[in-house]
Formats: sequence, structure tokens, C-alpha cells
Amino acid sequence: MARPKEFDRQAALDKAMYLFWTRGFEATTMTDLRKEIGIGRQSLYDTFGDKNQLFSEALQQYMRINDANVAELLNEENGIDGIRSLLDSRVKMLSSGVRRGCLMMNSTVELSLHDQDVAAKLQTGLTTMQEGFEKALRGAIKKGQVKPDVDVSNLASFLVAQVAGMVVLSKNDASKQELQAIADFAIKAIT
Repeated sequence: MARPKEFDRQAALDKAMYLFWTRGFEATTMTDLRKEIGIGRQSLYDTFGDKNQLFSEALQQYMRINDANVAELLNEENGIDGIRSLLDSRVKMLSSGVRRGCLMMNSTVELSLHDQDVAAKLQTGLTTMQEGFEKALRGAIKKGQVKPDVDVSNLASFLVAQVAGMVVLSKNDASKQELQAIADFAIKAIT
């Protein structure tokens, strides 16, 4: 009879997510994951499968958290205030503690060119952010915060690019003030 698992699967997944987020996929070994999670080799494989399967599940966990944040802030009701809140939350995340960037953006750069499954997941995440910015921009137009003749799709793409750029710069030790200046400029550029 198999022994029951003696660890919290969700807590283990969260630890794996943070390790991949900090180090990246290639630089994280199964030994690193086993040590970080604090479980034996066989338990790790029995529970999560191989490194690719564990990464996929950790990425999905991260994207659920990110998508919830995007949905909360980027909607028609919030308009420009929602866009400002999202950009400010990214500045805070990117400039405090360990400079790990964003797991979704980091993985896009590291893996998208050679892993089609990961690329598809990441494209879904980027589409969610794009659509969130579009909703918030439509709300901002209704509130008179943005000119009514703007191309909402192009403006939303601009904002996604600003977030991606902030991630890259943060990994190169951009200061909080530099990241905030980018966020502030993005708001000025769209209003």
C-alpha cells in the first residue's frame, strides 16, 4: 500500500512557481525543485510528472493570478483609473524585493521560440491583458478620459508593450522611479 502524501500540493506548486519565476525554466533543475519544495524525488515525479509538466502547471497558476488581477483592474467601469492601477501595481511588483520580473514575460522571451505549447499558453495570457486594456480604454472613452477617435486595439498594444518593457528594464535593475516614469508617460500618452 502506498504511503499518503505528506505535503500540501498547492504550497509545493507555489514554491515551484516562485523558483521558476526567479531562475527561469532552463536554470531550474529537478534537484533545485525537490529541495525548494522539500519532498523526495519520487514524490515530486509522482505528483507533478517531469520538469515540463511541473513548469506548465506553475505557469498556469501564475497566469490565473495575473488574469484575476487584470480582470479586477481593467474593465470599462474603471477606465483610466484601472489602467493607472495596473501600471502602478506592476511598478511595485517589479521594483520590490527580488528582481524576478514577470513569469509570463520571462517565459515568453526564454521559451516561446522553441516550445509551442508554452507559446500558446503565453499568447493566451498576453491576449487577456490586451483585451483588458481594450475594455478599460473603451470605458475611458465613454467617460471622456480618452479621445473618442483613438484606435483602441493599437493603444492597448502600446500598453502591453509598456508593461513588457518595464519587465525587461526591471530585470536590468531599473529603479522604481524609472519604472514609475514609464508608467506615468504611458498614461499621458493615451489621454
